[in-house]
Amino acid sequence: MSSAPEFPALFTLRASRFVLRDSVLSGGSMVVRDGRIVAIGPADRIEAEGEVFHFPGEVWPGLVDLHVHGAGGCDFMDARRESFDTILSIHAAGGTTSLLPTTVTAALPDIQNCLKALAGYKAERNGGVRLLGAHIEGPWLAPTRPGVHQVSLLHPPTIDELDAMESAGFPLRIVTLAPELAGACAFVRELRGRGILASAGHSDAWLSDAEAAFAAGVSRTTHTFNCMSSARKRGPLREPGLVEWALTEPGVVCEVIADGAHVAPALLKMLVRCKGAAGISIISDATAACGYPEGQVFLLGGQECVVENGLCLTADRQTLAGSPVTMFESVHNMEQLADVPRVEAVRMASYNAAEALDLTAEVGSLTAGTNADFLLLDEQDQLLATYVSGTRIHPKFAI
Repeated sequence: MSSAPEFPALFTLRASRFVLRDSVLSGGSMVVRDGRIVAIGPADRIEAEGEVFHFPGEVWPGLVDLHVHGAGGCDFMDARRESFDTILSIHAAGGTTSLLPTTVTAALPDIQNCLKALAGYKAERNGGVRLLGAHIEGPWLAPTRPGVHQVSLLHPPTIDELDAMESAGFPLRIVTLAPELAGACAFVRELRGRGILASAGHSDAWLSDAEAAFAAGVSRTTHTFNCMSSARKRGPLREPGLVEWALTEPGVVCEVIADGAHVAPALLKMLVRCKGAAGISIISDATAACGYPEGQVFLLGGQECVVENGLCLTADRQTLAGSPVTMFESVHNMEQLADVPRVEAVRMASYNAAEALDLTAEVGSLTAGTNADFLLLDEQDQLLATYVSGTRIHPKFAI
């Protein structure tokens, strides 16, 4: 099999290697029926069904991105079908098979409009990258750690706003908020009661704020190391911040942008040593710049930004404005920059995200019973094709 086929409803894929959740299976077979994996294991123990395909390369589970704003000059906040099509096409080409569209700080009607558009788009689609729900990033962030978010729109969370967002009909799966804001802990308990994950981010929290938020139900941090407090003095003593709390609290999963710019290699290595493979969730934090050429100008949260030297920067070149990378690139970056074994890097970009959303029975690994979402890598380690439920979504046409 020298190219990426359109598989039939029932097939057996035999490959040189399958990357599983905690191991690599060499010389294995995977049987897929009607879009789901029905068996996977050593080739001599799996009875082939349907047409048999032999692949000399490597098979990964489809990657799951919990934090993505856009691609190709488009943002989910555009609230347009054409923008959604462009974004999902580019991320499919980057190995993503499931994702959370992520909002940016804006007026409440604009966020509602985005969520309503996503709800309608999801209802009308048949196949393609899975939309698992929304990640709300802003406006419940600290004005002292805004990143590219508009400071004038940041404020403490309210239940009325949460109700308004939920009324749009697109499920909220993660909410990023600063735990030190007024009413944050009560709000986190409300999120937990509604089955929404609370993530600490864009925050100047002290250790006591972080501990209180964790007790209330915060279970993760948003783009760890970026836009969050770290150790500093309060009076004569030095006190940990949100970064140190996240690194040392076993119950917290740390999102990380593995583009090589947001987090230096030494910090990536420290994160891995503190949290281990199960405690890290790779995200792209991709903006409209993903898939855009050098020098291209784009908007993020109403601010003009630019792609320069492979980075996304605000117009004044003083602040990173999200990332231009895909999840596939991020896995390789994690391998190379943090000396992470491939099986662990892939887990950080697939299974861990599915586990956070309680979706491991559906996505995130090559396991019997799950959806047949997978990637084919050729013998040069390049992404050859992306599949969702056994159907090729990249490239869309025969190659």
